[in-house]
Amino acid sequence: MILLKIIFIFSFVTCSTTQSSKNCPSPVLFLPDNSHGAIYSPNFPNDYDDWDDCAILIRVPVNHTIQLTVYAFSTEACCDLLNIYNGAQSELITTISGEITPGTQYHSTSTNQMFIRFASDLTHVSTGFYIDYKAIPSMSGNNPAGSGNIYNCEVTHMTTPIGGISSPLWPSNYPNSATCDYLIEGTDLNSFVSLNFITFSTESCCDILTIYDSNRPDDSKIIDVVRGSNIATKIFNSTGPVMYLRFNSDPDNNAHGFDAIYQILSKLGPMNSVPRIHHPKNLKPNFTLS
Repeated sequence: MILLKIIFIFSFVTCSTTQSSKNCPSPVLFLPDNSHGAIYSPNFPNDYDDWDDCAILIRVPVNHTIQLTVYAFSTEACCDLLNIYNGAQSELITTISGEITPGTQYHSTSTNQMFIRFASDLTHVSTGFYIDYKAIPSMSGNNPAGSGNIYNCEVTHMTTPIGGISSPLWPSNYPNSATCDYLIEGTDLNSFVSLNFITFSTESCCDILTIYDSNRPDDSKIIDVVRGSNIATKIFNSTGPVMYLRFNSDPDNNAHGFDAIYQILSKLGPMNSVPRIHHPKNLKPNFTLS
Protein backbone atom coordinates (compact mmCIF):
# COMPACT_ATOMS: atom_id res chain seq x y z
CA MET A 1 0.00 0.00 0.00
CA ILE A 2 2.86 2.39 0.87
CA LEU A 3 4.59 1.54 -2.43
CA LEU A 4 1.41 2.37 -4.37
CA LYS A 5 1.16 5.74 -2.61
CA ILE A 6 4.78 6.56 -3.50
CA ILE A 7 4.20 5.62 -7.16
CA PHE A 8 1.03 7.76 -7.28
CA ILE A 9 2.76 10.82 -5.77
CA PHE A 10 5.73 10.50 -8.15
CA SER A 11 3.41 10.22 -11.18
CA PHE A 12 1.45 13.31 -10.13
CA VAL A 13 4.58 15.44 -9.67
CA THR A 14 6.07 14.30 -12.99
CA CYS A 15 2.89 15.12 -14.89
CA SER A 16 2.45 18.51 -13.26
CA THR A 17 5.94 19.66 -14.23
CA THR A 18 5.71 18.76 -17.91
CA GLN A 19 2.32 20.02 -19.05
CA SER A 20 1.69 23.60 -20.11
CA SER A 21 -1.29 25.91 -19.58
CA LYS A 22 -4.45 25.09 -21.50
CA ASN A 23 -4.59 28.36 -23.42
CA CYS A 24 -0.95 28.60 -24.50
CA PRO A 25 -0.14 29.13 -28.19
CA SER A 26 1.11 26.19 -30.23
CA PRO A 27 4.55 25.12 -28.89
CA VAL A 28 6.15 25.27 -32.36
CA LEU A 29 5.28 27.98 -34.88
CA PHE A 30 6.63 27.93 -38.45
CA LEU A 31 6.44 30.86 -40.83
CA PRO A 32 6.93 30.85 -44.61
CA ASP A 33 8.82 33.68 -46.29
CA ASN A 34 7.42 37.23 -46.01
CA SER A 35 4.87 36.19 -43.43
CA HIS A 36 3.94 37.07 -39.88
CA GLY A 37 1.87 35.75 -37.02
CA ALA A 38 1.08 36.48 -33.39
CA ILE A 39 1.62 35.13 -29.90
CA TYR A 40 -0.38 36.17 -26.88
CA SER A 41 -0.70 35.28 -23.23
CA PRO A 42 -3.34 32.80 -22.01
CA ASN A 43 -6.87 34.32 -21.92
CA PHE A 44 -5.72 37.55 -23.63
CA PRO A 45 -7.13 40.23 -23.60
CA ASN A 46 -8.48 39.01 -20.25
CA ASP A 47 -6.10 38.35 -17.37
CA TYR A 48 -3.78 35.35 -17.52
CA ASP A 49 -3.82 32.96 -14.53
CA ASP A 50 -1.44 32.32 -11.66
CA TRP A 51 1.17 29.68 -12.42
CA ASP A 52 0.85 29.95 -16.18
CA ASP A 53 3.81 28.55 -18.11
CA CYS A 54 3.95 28.78 -21.91
CA ALA A 55 6.88 27.79 -24.13
CA ILE A 56 6.94 28.66 -27.83
CA LEU A 57 9.55 28.01 -30.52
CA ILE A 58 9.31 30.18 -33.65
CA ARG A 59 11.01 29.00 -36.86
CA VAL A 60 11.30 30.94 -40.11
CA PRO A 61 13.09 30.02 -43.38
CA VAL A 62 16.89 29.95 -43.52
CA ASN A 63 18.57 33.26 -44.37
CA HIS A 64 15.90 35.00 -42.30
CA THR A 65 15.81 36.32 -38.76
CA ILE A 66 12.81 36.99 -36.51
CA GLN A 67 11.38 40.36 -35.52
CA LEU A 68 8.97 40.72 -32.59
CA THR A 69 6.77 43.83 -32.33
CA VAL A 70 4.83 44.51 -29.14
CA TYR A 71 1.19 45.52 -29.65
CA ALA A 72 0.23 45.32 -25.97
CA PHE A 73 2.15 44.24 -22.86
CA SER A 74 1.18 44.36 -19.18
CA THR A 75 2.37 41.88 -16.54
CA GLU A 76 3.29 41.91 -12.86
CA ALA A 77 6.68 43.63 -13.05
CA CYS A 78 8.46 41.63 -10.39
CA CYS A 79 7.42 38.12 -11.13
CA ASP A 80 5.48 37.44 -14.35
CA LEU A 81 8.21 37.31 -16.96
CA LEU A 82 8.62 36.80 -20.70
CA ASN A 83 12.06 35.42 -21.62
CA ILE A 84 13.21 35.76 -25.24
CA TYR A 85 16.06 33.53 -26.44
CA ASN A 86 18.17 33.79 -29.58
CA GLY A 87 17.66 30.34 -31.10
CA ALA A 88 16.25 27.08 -29.78
CA GLN A 89 18.99 26.44 -27.21
CA SER A 90 20.97 29.66 -27.12
CA GLU A 91 21.59 32.85 -25.20
CA LEU A 92 18.96 35.01 -23.57
CA ILE A 93 18.17 38.15 -25.59
CA THR A 94 16.11 39.82 -22.89
CA THR A 95 13.60 39.36 -20.10
CA ILE A 96 10.62 41.70 -20.16
CA SER A 97 7.85 42.40 -17.67
CA GLY A 98 5.67 45.23 -16.39
CA GLU A 99 4.47 47.79 -18.93
CA ILE A 100 6.13 47.79 -22.38
CA THR A 101 5.48 50.57 -24.89
CA PRO A 102 3.56 49.44 -28.01
CA GLY A 103 5.89 49.35 -31.00
CA THR A 104 8.90 48.09 -29.03
CA GLN A 105 10.78 45.54 -31.13
CA TYR A 106 13.11 42.62 -30.43
CA HIS A 107 15.19 40.67 -32.97
CA SER A 108 17.02 37.38 -33.26
CA THR A 109 20.60 38.20 -34.24
CA SER A 110 21.82 35.53 -36.64
CA THR A 111 19.42 32.63 -36.49
CA ASN A 112 16.07 31.66 -37.98
CA GLN A 113 14.77 30.44 -34.61
CA MET A 114 13.60 32.12 -31.43
CA PHE A 115 12.49 30.51 -28.18
CA ILE A 116 10.02 32.32 -25.91
CA ARG A 117 8.82 31.37 -22.44
CA PHE A 118 6.19 33.15 -20.36
CA ALA A 119 5.75 32.24 -16.70
CA SER A 120 3.61 33.80 -13.97
CA ASP A 121 3.84 33.32 -10.22
CA LEU A 122 1.04 32.60 -7.74
CA THR A 123 0.13 36.22 -6.86
CA HIS A 124 -1.31 39.06 -8.95
CA VAL A 125 -2.14 38.87 -12.64
CA SER A 126 -2.69 41.31 -15.51
CA THR A 127 -3.90 41.37 -19.11
CA GLY A 128 -0.64 39.97 -20.45
CA PHE A 129 0.60 40.53 -23.99
CA TYR A 130 -0.05 40.41 -27.72
CA ILE A 131 3.10 40.32 -29.88
CA ASP A 132 3.46 40.13 -33.66
CA TYR A 133 6.33 38.05 -35.08
CA LYS A 134 7.69 38.34 -38.61
CA ALA A 135 10.29 36.70 -40.87
CA ILE A 136 12.91 39.26 -41.95
CA PRO A 137 15.45 38.56 -44.77
CA SER A 138 18.98 38.47 -43.35
CA MET A 139 21.41 41.16 -44.46
CA SER A 140 23.55 38.38 -45.97
CA GLY A 141 20.69 37.08 -48.12
CA ASN A 142 19.90 37.81 -51.76
CA ASN A 143 17.43 40.53 -50.88
CA PRO A 144 19.10 42.82 -48.32
CA ALA A 145 16.88 44.91 -46.12
CA GLY A 146 16.39 48.37 -47.55
CA SER A 147 16.90 47.44 -51.20
CA GLY A 148 14.05 48.96 -53.16
CA ASN A 149 10.58 49.85 -52.04
CA ILE A 150 9.22 47.00 -49.88
CA TYR A 151 6.00 48.80 -48.92
CA ASN A 152 2.87 47.35 -50.52
CA CYS A 153 -0.50 48.27 -49.04
CA GLU A 154 -2.96 45.57 -50.11
CA VAL A 155 -6.24 44.60 -48.46
CA THR A 156 -5.47 42.79 -45.20
CA HIS A 157 -7.99 39.99 -44.63
CA MET A 158 -8.17 38.58 -41.10
CA THR A 159 -10.27 35.61 -39.98
CA THR A 160 -8.59 34.42 -36.78
CA PRO A 161 -10.58 34.84 -33.53
CA ILE A 162 -8.07 37.37 -32.23
CA GLY A 163 -5.51 39.48 -34.07
CA GLY A 164 -3.72 42.78 -34.44
CA ILE A 165 -3.90 45.49 -37.07
CA SER A 166 -1.72 48.55 -37.49
CA SER A 167 -1.14 51.48 -39.79
CA PRO A 168 1.31 50.92 -42.67
CA LEU A 169 4.98 50.80 -41.58
CA TRP A 170 4.01 50.90 -37.88
CA PRO A 171 5.74 51.41 -35.42
CA SER A 172 7.40 53.93 -37.76
CA ASN A 173 5.34 56.81 -39.15
CA TYR A 174 2.87 55.86 -41.86
CA PRO A 175 3.59 57.10 -45.42
CA ASN A 176 1.88 60.00 -47.15
CA SER A 177 -0.71 59.39 -49.88
CA ALA A 178 -1.60 55.94 -48.59
CA THR A 179 -4.87 54.04 -48.80
CA CYS A 180 -4.97 50.82 -46.78
CA ASP A 181 -7.93 48.50 -46.25
CA TYR A 182 -8.56 45.89 -43.56
CA LEU A 183 -11.31 43.26 -43.54
CA ILE A 184 -12.06 41.37 -40.32
CA GLU A 185 -14.39 38.47 -40.97
CA GLY A 186 -15.79 35.79 -38.70
CA THR A 187 -17.56 32.64 -39.86
CA ASP A 188 -20.27 32.46 -37.18
CA LEU A 189 -23.36 34.56 -37.91
CA ASN A 190 -23.93 34.81 -34.15
CA SER A 191 -20.66 36.68 -33.64
CA PHE A 192 -19.48 40.29 -33.75
CA VAL A 193 -16.14 42.10 -34.03
CA SER A 194 -14.76 44.13 -31.14
CA LEU A 195 -11.87 46.46 -32.03
CA ASN A 196 -9.73 47.97 -29.25
CA PHE A 197 -7.17 50.68 -30.08
CA ILE A 198 -3.93 50.57 -28.09
CA THR A 199 -2.41 53.69 -29.65
CA PHE A 200 -3.76 56.20 -32.15
CA SER A 201 -2.07 59.30 -33.58
CA THR A 202 -2.72 60.77 -37.04
CA GLU A 203 -2.75 64.20 -38.66
CA SER A 204 -6.09 65.43 -37.33
CA CYS A 205 -7.18 67.35 -40.40
CA CYS A 206 -6.49 64.90 -43.15
CA ASP A 207 -5.34 61.39 -42.20
CA ILE A 208 -8.41 59.39 -41.23
CA LEU A 209 -9.51 55.87 -40.40
CA THR A 210 -13.09 54.96 -41.34
CA ILE A 211 -14.69 51.97 -39.60
CA TYR A 212 -17.59 50.23 -41.35
CA ASP A 213 -20.19 47.79 -40.05
CA SER A 214 -19.87 45.88 -43.31
CA ASN A 215 -17.54 43.70 -45.38
CA ARG A 216 -16.76 46.60 -47.75
CA PRO A 217 -16.80 50.43 -47.72
CA ASP A 218 -20.42 51.52 -47.37
CA ASP A 219 -21.24 55.10 -46.36
CA SER A 220 -24.59 53.99 -44.95
CA LYS A 221 -22.85 51.64 -42.49
CA ILE A 222 -20.12 53.82 -40.99
CA ILE A 223 -19.48 53.06 -37.31
CA ASP A 224 -17.13 56.01 -36.88
CA VAL A 225 -14.42 58.13 -38.51
CA VAL A 226 -11.39 58.57 -36.23
CA ARG A 227 -8.43 60.93 -36.52
CA GLY A 228 -5.99 62.94 -34.43
CA SER A 229 -4.55 61.76 -31.12
CA ASN A 230 -7.34 62.14 -28.57
CA ILE A 231 -10.05 59.81 -29.83
CA ALA A 232 -13.08 59.77 -27.54
CA THR A 233 -13.71 56.04 -27.86
CA LYS A 234 -11.08 53.31 -28.11
CA ILE A 235 -13.41 50.32 -28.48
CA PHE A 236 -15.68 49.83 -31.50
CA ASN A 237 -18.11 46.95 -32.07
CA SER A 238 -19.83 45.70 -35.21
CA THR A 239 -23.36 44.31 -35.19
CA GLY A 240 -22.39 41.17 -37.10
CA PRO A 241 -19.36 38.99 -37.89
CA VAL A 242 -17.62 41.50 -40.20
CA MET A 243 -15.88 44.85 -39.89
CA TYR A 244 -14.13 46.85 -42.62
CA LEU A 245 -11.56 49.60 -42.06
CA ARG A 246 -10.04 52.06 -44.52
CA PHE A 247 -7.09 54.31 -43.68
CA ASN A 248 -6.33 57.31 -45.89
CA SER A 249 -3.43 59.75 -45.57
CA ASP A 250 -2.94 62.91 -47.62
CA PRO A 251 0.29 64.05 -49.37
CA ASP A 252 1.45 66.28 -46.47
CA ASN A 253 2.65 65.42 -42.97
CA ASN A 254 2.23 62.15 -41.13
CA ALA A 255 2.35 60.68 -37.63
CA HIS A 256 2.94 57.51 -35.65
CA GLY A 257 -0.35 55.94 -36.73
CA PHE A 258 -2.21 53.27 -34.81
CA ASP A 259 -2.20 49.75 -33.50
CA ALA A 260 -5.29 47.86 -32.39
CA ILE A 261 -6.35 44.40 -31.30
CA TYR A 262 -9.58 42.84 -32.47
CA GLN A 263 -11.63 39.91 -31.20
CA ILE A 264 -14.39 37.98 -32.94
CA LEU A 265 -16.81 37.27 -30.10
CA SER A 266 -19.97 35.23 -29.77
CA LYS A 267 -23.24 37.07 -29.14
CA LEU A 268 -24.31 34.03 -27.12
CA GLY A 269 -21.69 34.58 -24.42
CA PRO A 270 -18.33 32.98 -23.58
CA MET A 271 -17.63 29.29 -23.79
CA ASN A 272 -17.52 27.25 -20.59
CA SER A 273 -14.14 27.53 -18.93
CA VAL A 274 -11.74 24.59 -18.98
CA PRO A 275 -9.88 23.46 -15.81
CA ARG A 276 -6.27 24.62 -15.93
CA ILE A 277 -3.08 22.75 -15.04
CA HIS A 278 -0.61 24.47 -12.70
CA HIS A 279 3.09 23.68 -12.64
CA PRO A 280 6.49 25.17 -11.77
CA LYS A 281 8.09 27.89 -13.89
CA ASN A 282 11.78 26.93 -13.68
CA LEU A 283 11.92 24.98 -16.96
CA LYS A 284 14.55 25.84 -19.58
CA PRO A 285 14.57 25.66 -23.39
CA ASN A 286 14.93 22.03 -24.46
CA PHE A 287 13.83 21.92 -28.11
CA THR A 288 15.86 19.75 -30.48
CA LEU A 289 15.03 20.14 -34.16
CA SER A 290 16.12 17.91 -37.00
